Amino acid sequence: EARTRLLERADLSREYAGQRNKTRWLGLFADGATVEDPVGAPVHTNLSMFYDAFISPNDIEFDVIEDWVDIRRWKVYRNVIIHIEMRNGTQMLQPAHICYSFNTEYQIESLKAYWNATFSSPRIDGVWDRANYGISLTLQAYNVFSVFGFSWGVQYFKDVSSAFLKGDALIVEKLRRAVNTLNDDALESLFHRKTSKIALPNGTTLPNTFLSTIQELKVLELRRPSHIYQSGNSVACRLAVSMGKAGLERGIAVINLTPSGRIKNMSLFWQT
Repeated sequence: EARTRLLERADLSREYAGQRNKTRWLGLFADGATVEDPVGAPVHTNLSMFYDAFISPNDIEFDVIEDWVDIRRWKVYRNVIIHIEMRNGTQMLQPAHICYSFNTEYQIESLKAYWNATFSSPRIDGVWDRANYGISLTLQAYNVFSVFGFSWGVQYFKDVSSAFLKGDALIVEKLRRAVNTLNDDALESLFHRKTSKIALPNGTTLPNTFLSTIQELKVLELRRPSHIYQSGNSVACRLAVSMGKAGLERGIAVINLTPSGRIKNMSLFWQT
């Protein structure tokens, strides 16, 4: 029942955004809820202003590729392709991973969207479409400035641009190789020794010691990472997880990095 209800609430967020139903969309969130879109950009605490700036001006639809529901942590991880039609008709596809965190009343406490503009796909068939795309970005920027003010808007776009340049998407492949070859030296070079933690689907978080992290990784095998989106100091991706006799499970990983690019903490989730 909890899994079904969590998925239903995540679906309502998608549905109400597509309907441009501000009242119902805001009603899904708990008091004090936050939105990070994309992760690495400023955290939004005034969700009404976020809606007016980023949802209201555009037609938005979501294609859900796959869902993972973490009942123990009250989270829904969602791999999506976002279809956006901007106010002047420009169409764009944006692949993303979205993480919804809920409270026990099934209200959204935080929404985190992991995406990178590098993977944005505007529909451009000619010179006019290219010009129209430029106009659409200008209109979106104008809308942000109108809602939040000029100073906040300038800082926001600066932070968003910086977010796409941080992190290291290659960390996923480096981790996969180190885990699968049981290479202690390689693993040690990837993890931030003092604070590295790994959250697992059974609801446990490994102790705050480097050795326990390495020992746990050695019972895993990571395969076929895909849909790798670096967003701020975080990287989210799909992957397959092998647990020996337990078989192969499709899952998702969210890796948070220190400013120096080492793994600070990581959430591995596959359906249990």
